[in-house]
Amino acid sequence: MLGALRLDLILELISATVSFLVGYFSLKAYKTVGNKNLLYLYFGFIILGLGMLFRVVSLTFLFGTFKASELSIPAVKTLINYMSLIYILLKIISYCFFAFVAVEQIKESSFLPFVFSLAPVFIYHAQLELISFVLICFVAIQYLFNFLNKRSMDRLLVFLGFAFITISHVFFVFTPVRTSLFIFGHVSQFVGFICLLIMLFRISGVEKGA
Repeated sequence: MLGALRLDLILELISATVSFLVGYFSLKAYKTVGNKNLLYLYFGFIILGLGMLFRVVSLTFLFGTFKASELSIPAVKTLINYMSLIYILLKIISYCFFAFVAVEQIKESSFLPFVFSLAPVFIYHAQLELISFVLICFVAIQYLFNFLNKRSMDRLLVFLGFAFITISHVFFVFTPVRTSLFIFGHVSQFVGFICLLIMLFRISGVEKGA
C-alpha cells in the first residue's frame, strides 16, 4: 500500500513538473507567435500543475502526520474531502481554459460540436469529476476534428496529448476494479503532457528558424 502510494506521488510530481514545462513553453510560444490560445493553454497547464502539486503535498502531509488507523476519524475525513475538493476544482478550472481554446477552434472551423455519451466517474466529488471528464472529452474530440480537417504533425500531437489525458481519466475510473490501472492512468497522463510539450518545442523551433 505504502509502496503504491509512493509511486503514485512520484508519478504525480513528475506529471506536475511536465505540466509546468508545457505551461512555460506555451507562454514562450505565445510571446513569439502572439496567438492568445497559447496564453490560455499557459494558464490551463500552470493551474493543472498547481493542482497536482497540491495533491502531492497534501497527501504527503496526511500520511506523514496521521497513522492509517486515524484516517477514518471524522475530522480527518473532512480534511481529506476538502483537500480532494480543492484538487478537483483546480483541475476543472484548468480544463475550462482548455475547453475555451477548443471553442475558439470551433469558431474558426466548420465543424459542429460532437455529441458523445459519458460514463459515471469515480471516488470523491463524483459530480465534479464528471464535469472534468466532460470538459477534457470535449477538448480531445474537438482537436480530433481539427486534425481530420487539416492534417499536420502539430495538430496530431495536440490531439494525442489531450486524448491520452482523457484516457488517463478512464483508467482512474476503473482503478477500484484493477489497481494496476491507476499506474496506467498516470503513464497515459504523462504521455499526453509529453506530446503537448513536443508540439510546443516544434512551434518554438519553427519560429526561430523563420
